[in-house]
Amino acid sequence: METTLRKRAEMFAELPYTVEVDLDQTTENQPIYLACVPELPGCLAQGESIEEATKELREARIDYIESLLAGGLPVPMPNIQATSTSSGEAQTIVRTYPSVPQMPEEDLKNQRLYQSVLVST
Repeated sequence: METTLRKRAEMFAELPYTVEVDLDQTTENQPIYLACVPELPGCLAQGESIEEATKELREARIDYIESLLAGGLPVPMPNIQATSTSSGEAQTIVRTYPSVPQMPEEDLKNQRLYQSVLVST
């Protein structure tokens, strides 16, 4: 794919997408962390730690967005809010991020950007 598409995908990937991380087990009953971006269906990664899973997810997010751009498809923007649970109580987390990577105006027109990170075990 074109280098310019890759650079655009990298800029989109820096937007504050929701990241969900779940603790699971491998077929050998070893712990594994699964990370996904709900706004990008099918964008998944895994790792032996939360840090490794989210690092791998960043690369997966770039590849995912690059394939959308190459196909002329729209790139979903980050969600406004997400819900997490802690000690059995639901909690809504909303964070605003005023700084956005420099991107073509048509890509970011009238977007409100937020980030939520949900980790469950």
